[in-house]
Amino acid sequence: MTGWKTKTAAIVSVIYGLLGWLLGLHGADIAMQFIVQGIGIAGVGHKIEKAGIAPASFPQGRGDDMTDEEFAAFVRRQQHG
Repeated sequence: MTGWKTKTAAIVSVIYGLLGWLLGLHGADIAMQFIVQGIGIAGVGHKIEKAGIAPASFPQGRGDDMTDEEFAAFVRRQQHG
C-alpha cells in the first residue's frame, strides 16, 4: 500500500483550489477551503502511514499446534503491545 490515492486527492484538491481561484471559477474563500482540505488530507494520510505498524502474523497451525491457553496468551500479547 503506497497511499497514492490519498496523495492524489490531496494534490488535486490544492491544485483545484489554486487554479479555480486564478481562473475565476470560485473566490478566495472557496480556494482556501480546497487548499486547507488538501493539506488536511495529506496530513491524515501521513499519520495513517506512520501509525500503520504491520500486525504480527497470525500463528501458523492454530488448530493443530496451539492449545486454547496458548492462543489466549497470544491474543493478550497482541492487544497489549
